[in-house]
Amino acid sequence: MSTFVVVDAFKSEVEGGSRLLDSILESHKAVIGDALKPYRNHCQRMYHYALYLSDKLLSVTSSSTTAEELCTKYAIAAAFHDIGLWTAYTVDYLDPSEAEAKKYCLANGKESWVEEIGLMISRHHQLLQGSLATDSTVEIFRRADLVDFSWGWIRWGVPRSYVLKIQKEIPNAGFHAYLVFRLAEWLPRNPLNPAPMFRLH
Repeated sequence: MSTFVVVDAFKSEVEGGSRLLDSILESHKAVIGDALKPYRNHCQRMYHYALYLSDKLLSVTSSSTTAEELCTKYAIAAAFHDIGLWTAYTVDYLDPSEAEAKKYCLANGKESWVEEIGLMISRHHQLLQGSLATDSTVEIFRRADLVDFSWGWIRWGVPRSYVLKIQKEIPNAGFHAYLVFRLAEWLPRNPLNPAPMFRLH
C-alpha cells in the first residue's frame, strides 16, 4: 500500500506544502530579485514530481512519515535547494543552500529534520544513486530535480502526460535560460571547475 495511494487523496497536505514553499521564497524575494518567478516555478514543479514519485516509491511499511510531514519536508528542501545561487551569488551553491535550510529548520522547530533536508539538498545533483535507498526522500528528491532539470527527458517512471500537465500549469518562465546565464558568468573565471554543483556520489 502506497503512502500516497492517490496524491489527490492528500490534496490539503499537498496544497499546504505548496503554500509553504511560496511563503519561504517570498521571504527571500529581495535577494532573488527578478529570478523569483523562474525559481519558484522550478521549485513547485520539483515539489509535485517528488510527491508523484513518493506515490510510486514510498510505502507505509518503509516510512512512518505522515503525508503532512512529507509535503512539508519536500517544500522546505525545494525552496532552499538552489537558493545559494542568490544568497551567496555562486554556482557552487550546494553548501550555502544547505546552510540556509538549516537556519530555517532551527528557527522553525524542525531541528530533527536538519540532517535529512541537508542531505536532500547536498545530494540533489549527485550523478549516481550510489548508496541512496530508492525509497528514501533523498533519492526521490534527486530524481524529482532531474525530471525538471532535463525538462522531462528523464522521468524515472513519471508519465509524460503528467510532466506535460505540470509544465503547462507551472511554466518554465525562463529558469533554464537563467541557469545558462549564470554558468556563462562562472565559466571564464573557473574553467577548471565548470559545474561545481554536480557530484559523482
